[in-house]
Amino acid sequence: MPLPSRVASSCREEPLVVQGRNTRLPDLYEVFDHPKHPSNNPGRSIVIKYDTRPIAMKDQKQFEESLEVPLGQREELKAQGLFELRPGDYVFCRPGLENTDPRDDITIGWVVGPEKHSQKCKHALDEATDSALGPKETRTATEVPLERGAERVGEGRCYNIAISVELPTGCIAPQAAMKPSGNCEQFHKLCRVLSTAIAKISMEDMDLAPVDLQDLIRTRTEMLGLPRVGTHGNYAFQTIQCNIAAAGGLASLAAQLASFGEAHFDDKDCPGHTTNMQVASQLPEGWDPGYFHLVGLGVFVALDKHTSFNFQGNRRHGASGPFPPPGTDLSSIPAWAYRFTLISYPPSRMCNQKCRYRVAATPSSEPIFLAPEMQNPEYDPSKVTSTTVGSANFFRDGHHFMDNKSHVEFAIQSLYRQTHYLLKQLPAHLGVQRLSTSNFFNDITYLNEEGERVAVEAWEWAPPLGGEEEDVSWNDGGRSYRSATARAESAVGGPSSTSRAEGTPRDTARQSTASGSIVRVNAEASTSTNPGPSRKRCWVEIQTPRFLLDKRRLEAEAIRQGERAPKRLRTTGSYTANHGGKGSLGKAAMGEDEWISSASSDDDLETAKGGKGKGGTKGKGKGVVKRQRTKASKGKGKESKNTQSEVLASQGFVFRLMNFSDASHVHAELNKLLAGAQTIPTDMAVDVEEYDDRYEGTTSMIESDPLSLNTVRAVFDMKQGSDAIYAMVQQSEYANRQHHKRYALAKLRTWKWLRSIREAACVLIKKGKASLRNEKSWLGRLVLQLIYAHESSERYPTISSGAVGFHVPPEMPVDFIYDNRMAWRAFGHVLQNMDEPVADAVVEAVRTWMRWDLLKDVKLGWFVEIVEEQLGDAALTMDYVWSIVASFRSSDVSLGAPPARSGYKYERDTKLFRETLTDHPIMDTTSHEGHLYRQYRDFLNGDLSPEELHIEELDGSWNQYADMWRKALEYTRDPDQVTDDKFIQLLQGDADFYLPIREKAPSRVRSRSELGPYRAEVITTPAGIFSAVVWRAITYRSEFSKNHSMTFESSEALAALVRSITEANPTAAAKQNSKGNTYFCDRKAYGQPTRRSMDLHPLYWDSIQQKVWSKFVHANPKPTFSAAIKYFQEDKGHPLKGEPTVVEMAQAIVELDAGAIAGLRALKFLTRTWPATRGAKVEAVVEALGAIIQEKMTDTFTEQEMEEAGFDLLSLEHSLCKFSRALRLNVLSKDI
Repeated sequence: MPLPSRVASSCREEPLVVQGRNTRLPDLYEVFDHPKHPSNNPGRSIVIKYDTRPIAMKDQKQFEESLEVPLGQREELKAQGLFELRPGDYVFCRPGLENTDPRDDITIGWVVGPEKHSQKCKHALDEATDSALGPKETRTATEVPLERGAERVGEGRCYNIAISVELPTGCIAPQAAMKPSGNCEQFHKLCRVLSTAIAKISMEDMDLAPVDLQDLIRTRTEMLGLPRVGTHGNYAFQTIQCNIAAAGGLASLAAQLASFGEAHFDDKDCPGHTTNMQVASQLPEGWDPGYFHLVGLGVFVALDKHTSFNFQGNRRHGASGPFPPPGTDLSSIPAWAYRFTLISYPPSRMCNQKCRYRVAATPSSEPIFLAPEMQNPEYDPSKVTSTTVGSANFFRDGHHFMDNKSHVEFAIQSLYRQTHYLLKQLPAHLGVQRLSTSNFFNDITYLNEEGERVAVEAWEWAPPLGGEEEDVSWNDGGRSYRSATARAESAVGGPSSTSRAEGTPRDTARQSTASGSIVRVNAEASTSTNPGPSRKRCWVEIQTPRFLLDKRRLEAEAIRQGERAPKRLRTTGSYTANHGGKGSLGKAAMGEDEWISSASSDDDLETAKGGKGKGGTKGKGKGVVKRQRTKASKGKGKESKNTQSEVLASQGFVFRLMNFSDASHVHAELNKLLAGAQTIPTDMAVDVEEYDDRYEGTTSMIESDPLSLNTVRAVFDMKQGSDAIYAMVQQSEYANRQHHKRYALAKLRTWKWLRSIREAACVLIKKGKASLRNEKSWLGRLVLQLIYAHESSERYPTISSGAVGFHVPPEMPVDFIYDNRMAWRAFGHVLQNMDEPVADAVVEAVRTWMRWDLLKDVKLGWFVEIVEEQLGDAALTMDYVWSIVASFRSSDVSLGAPPARSGYKYERDTKLFRETLTDHPIMDTTSHEGHLYRQYRDFLNGDLSPEELHIEELDGSWNQYADMWRKALEYTRDPDQVTDDKFIQLLQGDADFYLPIREKAPSRVRSRSELGPYRAEVITTPAGIFSAVVWRAITYRSEFSKNHSMTFESSEALAALVRSITEANPTAAAKQNSKGNTYFCDRKAYGQPTRRSMDLHPLYWDSIQQKVWSKFVHANPKPTFSAAIKYFQEDKGHPLKGEPTVVEMAQAIVELDAGAIAGLRALKFLTRTWPATRGAKVEAVVEALGAIIQEKMTDTFTEQEMEEAGFDLLSLEHSLCKFSRALRLNVLSKDI
């Protein structure tokens, strides 16, 4: 309700002075007599004012993202300038720094003490907690009863006990464990008790919320009809999460709660609502219960039992503790001690109608959804027109042959039957009844043929729901009809469709023999059905699992019905468009990872693709990431920023192969191959020789006659055979490697065959329709039908594989429903330039009939071809290559434009990958990687014996590391000296690449000179930051950076300088236009080639313009290492101020996972086995760095030497990278 205008003047506010508070945390004000503070929960009103300018908001958000959970206890937290909230305190946020009106305040959170919770609710919660955690004497620190049935959220001990949100599909449903199963009864009872207790005590907190917030949430829940969890009085919280952590005495909860134990945002909570946290911990006497923090606001709450905190979950938050008394032996902590917090929250998708509810099931157990369009009364069903829906239906189209009364009557009776069926799925103990059916019909009116408004007449035979009379009249009428039908049937001499046994599939009743028709036949339902020709047995036969047969059956039915994919089948409404709408069926029929079926709005599309929607299960869901197309730039022939960013982001997979191809991985592959060769199996489960013979035969058939049906069958069988080979990969190491190669090569040959089909189709298209009418091959018939389809106005023509003579096992025809995107242009004239769309449609049809994942197989074919072409097929046997092939997804390699729109841009989309692999050290016969790989290849092929192998150790020694440092100092004292030392000669040739003393590298010295950007008066300006980023990310080690100025006022100034150099210097122009653009940008400046390019500097300049550089620098005279990295992260360049701590440096080393890791492993400070979690990796690196600094360096070098070298953590990390490089070249001495 509105607040009176006089409240602003009656309030008084005072700033709160908090000693030691971080200056970037917001200021706090205490407001007295705040109008929104409820009188029944007295306490302080804390107001936080914020700057509403977008730049300031973004700056504050980035600062908040850098904060972690403070791990201290109360006094330590207060010493850090953090403010403790007490029971009765309310926190409000006020937009505008100068705003003094409390009516504008937004409720951020409030604390409710134990005394405000009723004794009844506290007792119920304690009993539910005992049930969830189990009796104290039976508890263990690793599992409690609740964990044996609940659905885990994320990776920690966090569990959903009510409603879950499926991120990829936007589907809302009871969590999976709520389904009936053999041992679920006890868990279901526990959920009921626990959810009821949590909901009731949580709503006691909501009763203490500001009145305007209560009204807002209650109205929204009632308006949308949201499900009420636990108790009908719960209008505020739609699901519940239980966080369970054994009291182990550690301050951090990350080990048990994973991401929920760290600082995090619950971005999928509804911002307009609040999250409720109840504390039901059971701890020994004297323990500190721990604390909950809103880290971005610098406030915290003590987690005493039965205390609760209500807060905005979209703010960064986290908790710590509990803490044992000082001196407690951690091994003596009782196993029954647990931290137990109960989180009730509102998923954003439910509150914003961006979800679909799985409400019930069809008779065939397919889910029935309540789609977003059905929930929104403003949605206009007239959008479902004939241009967007391919199938006729009674509701929309019945008026063409029915009068008004018949049409409305049938529609309402159908709706009643569906309602009746769904209501009967409710549990019997609810006793739902509808004894009178008249109102259902009489309440609906319509216009009759005369234009008069009349009510629908009651349906005499409408079956009531529940009660003794529910089925009596219906059964009586049914028996009479069946009896009369049986008498009539005796005169016919055969059974009619109405006398089939109940449950027999309708599809078995009738079968069409026309090859061009859509045949719906259940071949297993009747032995009298014509089975068709028998299938030749695959030469490598494995039994098809039942689930795969079911999946294929659903896929086939989905394609016939024009639906999306088996997991997305729907019967009551559609969350996204069916084969109508903006999307195309060709895309919709593909796999889940390929295309996103179009939604009715942009918001729906966001939900459909599982992207950055605001709903979903709490935590880091593992939704499938799906690829989006970006619209072409409207600029002058240049790519848009989005397109460039997409290309940069999508190439990560290409470089995964490059990173794995380093010396350490190839070395490990060679050692594993040597070990595996000792156990080559003599008896294999599959006749590999027969497979190889067939493979060679199929390859010859593809090359000689790719269009014959024999080749089609052979290719299909080869694919089946390769899948069978895939099932055998658990055999011995040596044999597995050969299977890996066979599988990969089969994928390659399959793709090449598909490409040849497209090329052949292009040839046939050019012949024209007259010639094609005499064409007898299946491809010619398919091409002709597709040409006719393009010339027609039909949007979704159907082409049966049987109609064109395309037969693959099983022999039952498969329908390809083609999305004719050109249909709207085909009115009154013949289309031109149909070559590309028809050829693409040929591939799409073959893919559908062969049941292939087109996008994935095409990309995998490209990958295998390039690897085989560059390295030979031996590379396909290596484990790290196999890991890429086996886990290959449609989104792994950038494809470019969709194939249906622009064809397969093979040269364009493989150029980068091919060039990158060509430049890799593994291709160089003189490199360490190249030498190891060639030994691997020759040993695999039998050209080398184990005795002839020379596997060099990659490990270095501390003596070599010390030798590198001392020779580096010797070089810096006299760079031009005459020497025979190999390492000094290496430095004289390229000190930037090999010198371990970071600050004395020539380019680094130049960057701090009058020509460079690292001068104090320059580096704090946008131009200085831009110049530093350009140097580190583009021009480093290039001739340009060595011979020209390193500072640029803007992107335009840099572009002008490049133009002037290329115009005046022919040599520079030639190198600029050569492969690699070597004059201005060395793509191998840091070792392996990357996507460094002079073309990227406009993106960097745009980013600079969007940042508040001066504000950051002046507000932080000496920011920490981590703060600077996080602030500059988006630009991938880190001009640093301030020295890093050991932990910060370890975090950076782990994040980069590059040369420093290799150096630590070579020095044996790290093992080859890498810990599983990021935290454990950081701890290992911290320990290694500490050992080097505290023990090795001080024992090896004098203080004068370390001072001369400028030794610090940055130079240590730098030197470890250089050490791993120098080791490969064998230029360091092992003796001192």
